[in-house]
Amino acid sequence: MFCSFCGKNLNSGTKFCSYCGKELPDSHEAGSQEAPVQAAKAQRPSQIPAPAAKNPKPAKRTEWSLLFGMIGVVLGAVVLAAVFFFTGMISFGGAKSNDSAVAKIEGPGYDTPEEAAEAYLIALKNQDTGAMVATFAVESYVDNYDFEAWCERLQAYVPTFEMKLPTSNVYNSTLDVETRRASIINQITNQYFTYNVPSVRLGTTISLAENPQVASVIEKDTDHYVFSDLEITGTMSPNDITNDIYSIEKNQENLLTQTKPFGVHDLKDVSNVVITFEANGETWYFCPQLIRYEGRWYVQSLTGNAAAIMGMDSAYGGIVKESWVE
Repeated sequence: MFCSFCGKNLNSGTKFCSYCGKELPDSHEAGSQEAPVQAAKAQRPSQIPAPAAKNPKPAKRTEWSLLFGMIGVVLGAVVLAAVFFFTGMISFGGAKSNDSAVAKIEGPGYDTPEEAAEAYLIALKNQDTGAMVATFAVESYVDNYDFEAWCERLQAYVPTFEMKLPTSNVYNSTLDVETRRASIINQITNQYFTYNVPSVRLGTTISLAENPQVASVIEKDTDHYVFSDLEITGTMSPNDITNDIYSIEKNQENLLTQTKPFGVHDLKDVSNVVITFEANGETWYFCPQLIRYEGRWYVQSLTGNAAAIMGMDSAYGGIVKESWVE
């Protein structure tokens, strides 16, 4: 016989199932062959109801993890972009870091030649080398440079030219810009040395056997800056200090010939000015030469045509004491 509850095979006449402990019905029912089949069917796993699914909390943690991960990626990208931007690797809404507009040495230029000359003197007073250089034409100077005209003017090629190369390619132009800047710095340095190191004459060689303290002498000289109290007092015509030689036709022709290699084809685009100023208890003259490109004036040279007519040494940087002028 079989147990009608669990379907186990039992000895005939058994009243209680030795497996599930259930009391068995009458023997005629217990002997029925249908019971174990029904019981077996009832025990099939496919018919056992699955437990109700619970709301898995780890899913929420996964969603938050994804959210925080995305935020981290965005913040990382922002920080990286900021690093690239401030290091010049990228730029936004404008020229790239290697564009000439970004890397320009020269400033925006000035409305008049007098303004350009005065801007240089203000920077000189402040000992601001960058501002001094910015008053000069640099990139514009190179862009307008006519290498062939320069050779024709001298009827020779001299490797000591301010700009040694024709601007026939980008590399040549880049080198010419740097040599132009170097030439300007040399003018400024010579001007500074002439008036702030009176113990040593520029261009001379001093033997340490004769003057072992020359280094300390130069250091002591430069403790006092001659132009620290510079005050601009006015302007003069170049004719006033050249006895009208500046304006004579021959000199004007020479001036135009001299400036043609730098893109000047009209004397209206070149000017010599005289700025007067007080400094270190004396009156001074500043006589630079100015040049105009695209309507803006820049310093071309500290020592201009008027200064040359006066016989001013180029080391003076266009500056001379009034007491030195005959």
